[in-house]
Amino acid sequence: MKKQIVACMSMVLVLTGCMAGKDAASDDVMGTAEASAIASTDVTGESSSEENSISSEPYGVYSRISKEGELEQEFIYSLREDGTGLVRCMDDFRITWDDKNIYWEVPTEEGFESHEYKLEGNILKVKEVDGWQEYTKKPGDDPIENGDLVEFAGVYRKIENSEAEKENAKTYGDMYFSYGGMIGGGEGYPQVWPDKITKNEDGSYLCEYDNYDFEYIIYPEGVIGEKEADKPDLKDKVYIRAIKNGDEAEGILYCRYAQF
Repeated sequence: MKKQIVACMSMVLVLTGCMAGKDAASDDVMGTAEASAIASTDVTGESSSEENSISSEPYGVYSRISKEGELEQEFIYSLREDGTGLVRCMDDFRITWDDKNIYWEVPTEEGFESHEYKLEGNILKVKEVDGWQEYTKKPGDDPIENGDLVEFAGVYRKIENSEAEKENAKTYGDMYFSYGGMIGGGEGYPQVWPDKITKNEDGSYLCEYDNYDFEYIIYPEGVIGEKEADKPDLKDKVYIRAIKNGDEAEGILYCRYAQF
């Protein structure tokens, strides 16, 4: 009987030791897990795991190529940080936008025409009349070089230097400059958007065409070209030098007197 009691007590001691060891092991595992969690959290208390590096903000210019037969056109959306921008499709319009919709400045019975949009990485998806369309973000940080010329839109009048030029200006009238850089009026310039826009070292913008022997240079406020050094008043205005046939010396100056 004494032997049986001793054996039972030994068994109890063994089981107690096993349970103690199990609890200690469990504590070790929990301690390790907590240490790992702490290690994976930076000093701000946020997880340091890698996240998608693409910004959720849609700022920038997005484009897609529209094809109709042999005709190709680049359609763009420009979304600026101040909630304004440009849409350039068959025509060009100013826009405003929020976190869900893009509003074209095209009046409807319910207000401005609105289009739902979604951002997926560098792809802007816009719900248009014919369904969802995808626009890819263009490289570069300057919206002007990517086709957003809203700030220069308006009515321009030719700067006349002689009586002959004044008479010529009466014949052709004013020049109209759209939000996307399409020219109307003037002296018979191509009524299409420029194919390439480059910022010059002096802060002006050279706008070029692939299929026309024509280009123009935009001089924003505060910028004046070397050829206009004798016209210091232009520095406080927006003006354009229109150049036909590559003859910059014969380029015609237009100064904006009304902004759209």
